[in-house]
Amino acid sequence: MFDELEKATNEQLQQHLIDLFRKYKEGEEIEDKYFQEKIDLSQVTFFATVNDKDRLALRLKSEVSMRELEPYNQKEKKEILQKKSENIHKSHGVAKGTIISEELIKLLPKYIQEAGIRQEERALYKAEKEYIYTKEKDQAYSVNQDPKK
Repeated sequence: MFDELEKATNEQLQQHLIDLFRKYKEGEEIEDKYFQEKIDLSQVTFFATVNDKDRLALRLKSEVSMRELEPYNQKEKKEILQKKSENIHKSHGVAKGTIISEELIKLLPKYIQEAGIRQEERALYKAEKEYIYTKEKDQAYSVNQDPKK
């Protein structure tokens, strides 16, 4: 898995990736320097994310096939955030809504306009950190978070 492939701006790194992709296409083996083992690339699947395909180096663009994924819709974002919220509550052994309010889950996707959910996740984890901090200090925790913060 390569994350944000468009950030590979170093010429040497780009050439290394191109060589790797070509060997993959040809079903070759490579010698892994870390494991000191041969890896049969025919048994490997590569995935890469690209946030801005216009910034992807032309040399790399010509070596990969791309599929554009649709952004999450509001309903999907809400469902994902609800699951993450449930996991946070379970991990602290508290009732649903104690750390993250339903209102926050409804409002976050409206205030944060992005295709993914990374920023929304950060908001949930920020609320969790605040909860942990207040509990460690024996202070009261308020579940009324402002999504604009």
